[in-house]
Amino acid sequence: MMSNSMTVKRGGGMKSPLVQINSVGQAGVAFQVKGKAFQEGYLFLTPEMLRLFPFKEELSSIQFVDDAEVVYSAIYHKARGYMVCLTFGEWWEKHQMRDGDQIGIELISLAERRYRLYRVVLDAEKLAAKSDEIKMTMRSGGDLPIQYTSGNLEVLRKLISGDFSPYAETGLILQGEEMNARGDDQELMALTTCFGVSAYQHQLNTALSVIGRYNGRALLADEVGLGKTIEAGLILKEYLLRGMVRKVLILTPASLITQWQQELKTKFDLSFKNHNEITDWEQSDLVIASLDTAKSQKNQKSVQKVNYDLLIIDEAHKLKNKKTQNWKFVNSIKTKYLLMLTATPIQNDLIELFNLITILKPGHLSTLQKFKSDFLAERDKRIPKNSLKLRAMLSEIMIRHRRSDTMIKFPQRFVHTQAITLKPDEARLYSELTDFIRRRYFTLPTHNNPRGINRLTLILLQKLMGSSTQALKRALTKMISSNFYKDDFDESLKRLLDLANNVGMSRKTEVLLELLGNLNEKLIIFTQFRGTQDYLADLLRERGYSVSIFNGQLSQTEKEACIESFRNKNQILISTESGGEGRNLQFCKVLVNYDLPWNPMRIEQRIGRIHRLGQTDDVHIINLSASDTIESYVLELLDKKINMFRLIIGELEMILGNMHSKKTLEQIIIDIVTMSPNQEAMKRKFQTLGNKLEKALKVHQDITRAQEDIFNGND
Repeated sequence: MMSNSMTVKRGGGMKSPLVQINSVGQAGVAFQVKGKAFQEGYLFLTPEMLRLFPFKEELSSIQFVDDAEVVYSAIYHKARGYMVCLTFGEWWEKHQMRDGDQIGIELISLAERRYRLYRVVLDAEKLAAKSDEIKMTMRSGGDLPIQYTSGNLEVLRKLISGDFSPYAETGLILQGEEMNARGDDQELMALTTCFGVSAYQHQLNTALSVIGRYNGRALLADEVGLGKTIEAGLILKEYLLRGMVRKVLILTPASLITQWQQELKTKFDLSFKNHNEITDWEQSDLVIASLDTAKSQKNQKSVQKVNYDLLIIDEAHKLKNKKTQNWKFVNSIKTKYLLMLTATPIQNDLIELFNLITILKPGHLSTLQKFKSDFLAERDKRIPKNSLKLRAMLSEIMIRHRRSDTMIKFPQRFVHTQAITLKPDEARLYSELTDFIRRRYFTLPTHNNPRGINRLTLILLQKLMGSSTQALKRALTKMISSNFYKDDFDESLKRLLDLANNVGMSRKTEVLLELLGNLNEKLIIFTQFRGTQDYLADLLRERGYSVSIFNGQLSQTEKEACIESFRNKNQILISTESGGEGRNLQFCKVLVNYDLPWNPMRIEQRIGRIHRLGQTDDVHIINLSASDTIESYVLELLDKKINMFRLIIGELEMILGNMHSKKTLEQIIIDIVTMSPNQEAMKRKFQTLGNKLEKALKVHQDITRAQEDIFNGND
C-alpha cells in the first residue's frame, strides 16, 4: 500500500480539509474524517459517486461507561440508504466492554450486517499498539481514524483531485437530496395513485414524519382502530413511487395475511405474494408471510440472505422478549427501512419496550443496564421514573395517536340480541345431535381416515346445527350418500336426517323475517355456511327482497360486481366469512349475525366491515341466538364477560392474548363441548371460562392505563 498523505479540500477554494487521505492502494484508502466535517455530515465516500449525496448521523450517543463515556456513531445516507459504519471489532470487546454492556457487541454486529452498505471499519486490533492514542482520540470527540475499503479507486482519485462541483452547487444538490428523502414539500405522491384510500390527517402526518425525520424506521403505536395498516400502506407506496424501495417483506400473524393482501390490493393497488405463492425469496419483490413461516427451518436462511428495502412487522408486541426465536430472527433480517406496528408496545414491563426499540434502532435507549437504572421504577415495572425524559426519547422513534387526539367523530355501536326459543322439533334435533357427538367424538381420529370421518367432521355438524337446519340437512345427506360409514354410524346419521326433515321453518328464520319487515335499511346478513346462505337467499327472494350473494367461490370480478350491486341497488347482502375480510362496506350500517362463530375474532372481523374509520352513521349489530345452545353460551361469554360488542376493533385480540393459553378460544370451546358429559357440566365449564376472560379483560385495562401514563401522562 502506498504511504503518501493527501488532502481533499472543499470546492470553492475553502481551506479546511474535508477528508484527510493518509494512504492509497489497491486494498482501499485509510483516512481521517475531521471532527467538524464529521458533524456536518458531508462524507464523499460512495464508490459510484457522480454527484454528492448528504449523509446524516443516525446512530449516535450510544454510551458505554469505562473511565469516561465513549460514543459509538454511524453515518446514514437518508436518500439512498448507504451507511458508513464505525465498528470496533474484537479489540473493543476485549478492552472496553463490560458484562452489562452486551448490547454494544450486538449493536456493532447489527450495524455490520443490517444494511446494504459500503462499510467503514476501524481496524482497532491492528492499531492496538496505539490503543492509548485511540482511546484518547475517541474520548475527545475529535478525529476518528477509519479505514475505507473500495474497489473503485477512480472515484477516490476524483475526490482527491477535487474534480467535483463547486461547494455552493454541492450545497444545492445536498439540499435537493435531503428534501427528496424527507418529503419536505409536505405532499405524498401516494395520494394521487391510491384511489381506495381516504386518509385522515393523522395518517398523512405519520407517513410524512416516517419518511422525513424518522428516516424510514419507526414504531407505529396508534391506539386500536386508528388505521395503522393505512399508515404503513401509505409509507410503503410512497417509497415505491420515489424509487427508494423495491424489495419489501411484511410479517404478520397467519390469520391476517389475507386481510393484508386484500387491503394492499384494493387500497394501494399493490399485489403481494404470500409465502405459498413464492418459490424463491430472493427473486420475489413484494412478499407477505407469517412470522412462523418465515422463521421456519425451511425458509429462515433464505429470508436472511435477502437485502430488503423495507420490512413491516404487524403485531410487533409479539417481539417483546429478546430471548425468543421470534426476536432473534427478526433482528437478523437485513433491511434499510423498518416499520413496527402495535397498539401495545408495553404489556408487562418496560423491558418489552426496550427490546422492541433495540430491533428498530439499536442503542437508542442506551444499554439495558443504563435503561433500567434511568427508567425502571421498583414499585411497578410498567410505570417509569423520569417519564418526561423517556417520552422525549420515544418521540424520536415512536408515533402514537390517541382517538381523542384525532378529533375524529366515531359513530356509536348499538347491539341488539334476539334470544330465541327453539321449537320442540328443533330442540329434539339439537339435543340428539349434541349427544351423538359426545358419544362418538373420542372414538374417532383427529384427522382423515379411510372411513372419511373424523372429530372435526362432528364439530362441523354441531356448528351447522347452530346455523340452520337446512345447512345440517345438506351435510347429512352428502355424508350418507357417500357410503363411507359403518352400519351403526350410518343409522345414526339417518336418524338425525329424519329429525331434520321434520323441522319446518325455524324460529330463527321467523325472527329474521319479522326484523326485515320493520327495517327500511340496507343490511348485511352474515353466516358461516353456504348451505345457510343459499337457503336464506332463496327464501328472501321469494318474498320480494333484492339480495346480493358474497362468498369465497366468486371470482375477483364477481366479488367487485356483487359489492357494487349491493351498494347501488340491492337491499340485502348475504355473506359468508370471506366477506369479513378486506372489504369496505361502510355504506351499510346494519349487520345481522344469523349465526355466531365460536372464534370471536371472526365476529370482530364481521363488525369491522361496517364499524371502522370512515363510517359516518351509528351502527346496529343484531345477534340471533337460540337459548340453551352452545352459541348462546359463547355469546354470553363475549357479551357479558368482556363486553366484546362494545370493544374497539382490535382490542379483542389483546384481551384474548392475556389468557396466555396455548389453545385458541375456539379450541377451548370445542374441548368444553366434547368433554362435558351433560348440559349442566357444560354450563359450569363455560362459567369457569368466563371468569378467566374477566381476568384477561382486567389485565388489558391495567395495561391500557399504564400506557396512558407512560405516553401521555404527567410526570
